[in-house]
Amino acid sequence: VAYLHATNESLAVYKSLMPILGSNPYFLYNYSAELCVAEKYKECLAITAICCNYWSDYNLELVQAEAYIGLKQYDAAKHHLEKATLMCPVRFIPLYRLHYVYMKQGKAEKANRLAQLIIEKPIKKNSTIIQKIKAEMKHHLSRKTCLY
Repeated sequence: VAYLHATNESLAVYKSLMPILGSNPYFLYNYSAELCVAEKYKECLAITAICCNYWSDYNLELVQAEAYIGLKQYDAAKHHLEKATLMCPVRFIPLYRLHYVYMKQGKAEKANRLAQLIIEKPIKKNSTIIQKIKAEMKHHLSRKTCLY
């Protein structure tokens, strides 16, 4: 509850700063990310649309994808996740979230192929998150059931 209160307060500050900083891509990205965390997906996408006029960025693609996932618009989410994957091919998060989208769409075969690709994907810089993702994909393939 305290976090939600802090988010709502920060959103009010972001909104008040839009006339001043509304052409700053860093400001717009951070504002859109806060809106996404607050589950204000349509507002988030409106801000990311403005931000896209100034730059194309991996993290911006992920925010857009998460907003579309929140709206259950999986084809749009897929588009942004694929774009993020092309921007940073060594990253695991876009593939992991794409796996989620395929599962939500009932595309088990595509999800299974992607899970295998994630398992076999070389790790550039190891982390707990990557190990968790790989373990979840192994678990998914061993069960062949939806984990979500």
